[in-house]
Amino acid sequence: MCLKRKITLLLFIFSISVGYSQVSVENKNAAIKSFNEAVKLIKDKKYKEAIPFYDKAIAKNPEYDKAYYNRGIAYLNTKDYRKAVADFKKTMELDPKNTSACYYLAYSNMKGKNYKEAVDYFTKTLELDPAYKNVYVNRGTSYLRIKDNDKAILDFSKALEEDPKDVNSYFYKGYAEMLKKDYKTSTAAREVDKYLLQL
Repeated sequence: MCLKRKITLLLFIFSISVGYSQVSVENKNAAIKSFNEAVKLIKDKKYKEAIPFYDKAIAKNPEYDKAYYNRGIAYLNTKDYRKAVADFKKTMELDPKNTSACYYLAYSNMKGKNYKEAVDYFTKTLELDPAYKNVYVNRGTSYLRIKDNDKAILDFSKALEEDPKDVNSYFYKGYAEMLKKDYKTSTAAREVDKYLLQL
């Protein structure tokens, strides 16, 4: 191939790649615009109305992790837990260190009654950030639902170390001990009393 043809071919390839990058910038800008419209609606707690704007942002930029995350929050608030789970999973795929996405993936699974998955993702949340708030009480609740009372009691105890005034943890810890039917060593009555004193 002669030098003139090579240069022509290179210029052609370059012009195509520049064209694609301009489209990409346009798409990113359009995605940001739609995202910002959705955020305005979310601030007014108009979650259902925000979802189509997040859809547009994702259509323009399928790698927009914040759009998946925020749409997941919108789905969670509209109680569409299956779609919330899908969006938080996609967020984690795009940003594996996103602790909040992992937590809400666990929480959406818990709300959707997928308790084993919830336990797994709450555990992963703690691996990402051992001090992340509310993980122990929610993982404990998930353990209760799958009848793993010993682990539930441990998690509620840990939640009470973090927040000694958490009435839910007192109540559920006492409840888990009652479910074990080990009345000789159970502190269930004391835990429920502590719960009642916090009211």
